[in-house]
Amino acid sequence: MRTWLLKLRVSTAMDARRPLTSALRRKVNRSPQAARFAQTALNLDRALRVPPAGLETPSALHREIMRAVRAVAPTPLSPPTLAFPRWFAAAGAFACAVLLLAGYWLNQPRALPATQPVAQTFTSHPPAPDLIGLMAQTAPSSVVSPLAEEFERVGQDLDRTERFLLASLP
Repeated sequence: MRTWLLKLRVSTAMDARRPLTSALRRKVNRSPQAARFAQTALNLDRALRVPPAGLETPSALHREIMRAVRAVAPTPLSPPTLAFPRWFAAAGAFACAVLLLAGYWLNQPRALPATQPVAQTFTSHPPAPDLIGLMAQTAPSSVVSPLAEEFERVGQDLDRTERFLLASLP
């Protein structure tokens, strides 16, 4: 990675036609790979600056090229295309279909769950076990069933604890 950055700095200096700074020259001399790159780049730059010997362009070359360009028949322009991509229409149709299906599904009449009649009102404050029983009768089963199951587990834990303690006594 460091040699890449070093090569970049050498290349940038050569592109700007500036000599390498003394700090950059020291870094290049420490790395054989960077020194080889700098020497190759310098040789290539010198070779490209010298025009090749013996190659002259004919004076009529430009005129012949321009005549050939004008002789080619112009191709007709293609008709303008739509401003939006082709898939835009398909995506819009899909979105409309999804919205229509969602609206149809949301407007379907739904049956409300049946509620159980209230057997007893809260005119007095009953003791806690009676309150739990009363709530189990009046609240919907989907709300109370997890609580009732947990209450049963607590009761089972208490029974097991009682049996353990009684078995531990001498």
